[in-house]
Amino acid sequence: MSNSAFVGQPPAINDDRLIIRGYARTLDVAENMLDPTQVFPLYAVKSIDGASDISKNLILITCITLAIALILLLTGTRLYLRVFWKDLSMGYDDLVIIPAAIGALSWYSLMIALAIYGGAGKPIYDVTYCELNYFYRFAGLSQRIFLTTVTLTGISITLSNNRLTALTSPLWRTTHRTFLLILVLFLTTIIFTTLFQCVPPTIKYSLLSLGTPSHPPKCLNSTILYTTFGILHSISSVALLILSILFLQSLRISYGTQLRLFILFLIGSISCIASILRPIFQYQDKNNPDITRVYTNQIISTALSIFCALLASNVPILSVILPNKKRRSDPWAISSPRLNSLSIFNTAARKRSATSISLGSDVFIKEGVEGALTMESVRELDKDSFTLSTEKRWEEAFEMWCQSSHHNSKWKAGGSDDDVRKDIV
Repeated sequence: MSNSAFVGQPPAINDDRLIIRGYARTLDVAENMLDPTQVFPLYAVKSIDGASDISKNLILITCITLAIALILLLTGTRLYLRVFWKDLSMGYDDLVIIPAAIGALSWYSLMIALAIYGGAGKPIYDVTYCELNYFYRFAGLSQRIFLTTVTLTGISITLSNNRLTALTSPLWRTTHRTFLLILVLFLTTIIFTTLFQCVPPTIKYSLLSLGTPSHPPKCLNSTILYTTFGILHSISSVALLILSILFLQSLRISYGTQLRLFILFLIGSISCIASILRPIFQYQDKNNPDITRVYTNQIISTALSIFCALLASNVPILSVILPNKKRRSDPWAISSPRLNSLSIFNTAARKRSATSISLGSDVFIKEGVEGALTMESVRELDKDSFTLSTEKRWEEAFEMWCQSSHHNSKWKAGGSDDDVRKDIV
């Protein structure tokens, strides 16, 4: 790397010539228009006042390191609560968030490597041809990892909402499962399209490899491909935010919980805005020759999109560690049952013949459907944290139902709890 010439200068070594040819092929420059032994014409001109010479490497590395620490803290705390918190249990949404967090950490790590070895944040004329090759490699990998990570995060949020659809109408369950299927298909398309973008696939990850063959390799247009994926990701992010808002607003929750959800939606909206800004920055910067410097705009928007998406996914679970004095006085808590059998791992509760609840009609019905709400496992649904409370609150809910139902006369007549329950079922 030390022997490589700076971009804009004549190539010093043979690798410089191949990198120039490979970079020209990414820009669809005709072969007969390029002489790799000469200076490549597309480079930024150094400013006279030197204002653009200030590097952003240190700022990028500092912010990215902080983001890595926060992601490790948030995701690690979430998984710890799911495993060791007595009222919580693991679900599919927690399993999906693990590869999403790994993808986020990989992306942030690539950005650090991009700043150190690829010259990201520096003016293009202060970058060597070998650094440009690293820049192209890390930037290409990061785009694939970004799309995979944010899609996995969206799948995790959808699965988390789907765990609560048992408390609402079947329409919400169908809607969430349909959206989940769309996200899975989108993820599959991203993986296979980006892996086999070129023939052979490994050529796409290096300007040196692109410039080595005597004839240009066959590749899909990167600009069109990633712009399309970026737009589809923005649409899916907005759709997921709207779907989550409408779904959670359909649940009966207190004003305090609505305020917390508003904060959660605000975080989700920041992620959506960042995902929308990303393709805009890509479009604005596509003709800018100072690619290493202007790429910081995409790094900022992408980093913000990933971080806010993971934060919005983890915040509902992390709220269980908040003080719950106010939750105990929440009037909606009594009429909002939550059950441990919503977890995919609580198979014992799924197999029991169960007494389930219809929230829409306030009627208790007995049925043996697998996965139904069980009297043994149903306790209080705390809308602030979606955690379980005590069996005593279930008895309070039962008494309130009896006082408001058509069995009120029998209850007042001195009938026992067992008599009333027999009459119910």
